[in-house]
Amino acid sequence: MLSFFFVFSFPISEVQIYNFFMQDYFESLVVPVDFGPKTSLVIKQAFILGQLMNCDVVLLYVHNPEINNYEGAMEAASVQLHELANTAQMKYNHPFFPVMKDGDVTKCIVDFATSAYARMIVMGNNSESASSEKNISHIGANTGKIIREAECPVLTISSDIIYDLDKMLLPLDLSKPVDQKLNWAIYFSRIFGCIIKIITIAPDNNKLKNEKLTEKMFGIKTILNDCNVFCTTDILYTNNSNENNSKIIISYARKNDCDLIMIMTQQEDKKKEMQVGRTASGIISLSEKPVISITPHVHSEIVKNF
Repeated sequence: MLSFFFVFSFPISEVQIYNFFMQDYFESLVVPVDFGPKTSLVIKQAFILGQLMNCDVVLLYVHNPEINNYEGAMEAASVQLHELANTAQMKYNHPFFPVMKDGDVTKCIVDFATSAYARMIVMGNNSESASSEKNISHIGANTGKIIREAECPVLTISSDIIYDLDKMLLPLDLSKPVDQKLNWAIYFSRIFGCIIKIITIAPDNNKLKNEKLTEKMFGIKTILNDCNVFCTTDILYTNNSNENNSKIIISYARKNDCDLIMIMTQQEDKKKEMQVGRTASGIISLSEKPVISITPHVHSEIVKNF
């Protein structure tokens, strides 16, 4: 790795120094690393996305002194992190920047991604129940907090990664606002050139309600077509009110060979202090395919009040 030496001939504040060194990290993909078994998989995914999105990759390691408090722990992690970044850069011929922080893991990740205006956080899915049928809606505490608090999209990787994104699944609850979901779907469809498969789940015993859903789905398809985005729409009827929606969505994704699932983690009128919803959490923990989670923030600009 190249070393740089700077001589400043004028007074410079700590904030200016911080911004000077941060400029290489602006609008990058941020990859939190813990040197675990999914590290190489997540780095590979970040490289693929970095090429598609024309941005660099930051490998971010957070040293928590309350957990790793033995002498030399931070220095050893720093050496390992720099070796990881060098190896990735040589292997993929793509810029990888090693960044090390000290403190609470989730807070450091979220704060760094915000200050660096990260395009996306790409991380392993640390679900504690990815193969469990009893607690399918439970995701790891750190994963849930990062998804809930991040200002940018968070892509979680379980076992598969995206090579060629042909089909993106977008589940919608049409009883709630969907403008931000549609905006993000349009954004990623344009980046990847993929088809958006839109689905909603409905009871099969409410004819009037289902007619309204059909009308809404037609309107959504019209909006996306007007934005030059190709999409398909499906209403998934169920007569079992107790059936878990996340299982229905995952089953549809498998049957239709979807490469990615996009979800909104909360209602668009909720604050980010709320927990990740049960259906969203279930999708993240169950899906073999990557899941991109969007936390609602400001009102959308492309689609208003649909």
